[in-house]
Amino acid sequence: MGPRPPMQSDFNPTSQQLQLAPVVLLILKTRITFFGAARIQATCGGASDRCYRSSWFARILSHRHGTLAVAVLWWSWRWRNQKIFDVQGFTMNHVLRFILRDEALWRSSLQSPEHTMHVDTLGTTASNTVVTIAVDGSWNPSVSRMGCAAIVRDSRGAWLSATSVSYSSGSAFLAEVLAMEVGLRHALDLGYMNVSCLSDCARALHVLQEGTNITSYWNREEICRVRALLASLQDVRLMQVDRAKNNTADKLAREACCLGSPIQVWKQPPSFVFDSLFLDSIS
Repeated sequence: MGPRPPMQSDFNPTSQQLQLAPVVLLILKTRITFFGAARIQATCGGASDRCYRSSWFARILSHRHGTLAVAVLWWSWRWRNQKIFDVQGFTMNHVLRFILRDEALWRSSLQSPEHTMHVDTLGTTASNTVVTIAVDGSWNPSVSRMGCAAIVRDSRGAWLSATSVSYSSGSAFLAEVLAMEVGLRHALDLGYMNVSCLSDCARALHVLQEGTNITSYWNREEICRVRALLASLQDVRLMQVDRAKNNTADKLAREACCLGSPIQVWKQPPSFVFDSLFLDSIS
């Protein structure tokens, strides 16, 4: 069962929101967003499909009514599920009021002093901030290509930035080592000097310890580069993370490996990792 129908005391739309109500109603009645997504899936395929949908969703978020658009998408999806799994379903008025309620709550949250202060002080306090870097590497022998990715998060787990890149030739082990290098360089570029680096590759973490003998490793040059980066930081901790909790970095690395893409920086999570972010959050 879905949430109960809102009472008058739950939410009272403002006059400005009531002016937007006809627009929301039109979107809900025609399902423009879902028909648009269906056309995209029907006419595009593979990587181009994902890129098109990513740019489509990015344009929605950048619109002045982006929060409202996301609320419409969210409640359209819930409305559809409710009609399938519940005979009663939602009324149009029920969905409309919940869209306006959620849009107001989300917009208020984004404009809160805590959120604003976090963004404004990101650059000025970076050197004193402790961040977490989740890294992962991917190796595809069929195309002889590696993909590396790293995600920088703050102490609360919020996304600060991410980067991904592909390399020709290599191995699964080298991809993990290079992912560590990519992540540490990205953190340094952002000004962070205190980091906790998470990897699901125990072997890569082992060779990066100063006491480990690496003379027999073919990739000792790359290992030494990463060790030098670790030494340049004020404080660093290397930790192993369960593979089941590193889905997002894995998805970015696989995407870079698949597309053979040059280095990319993701200031916001791309749409193709949303499902992975959810899996990481519940793991």
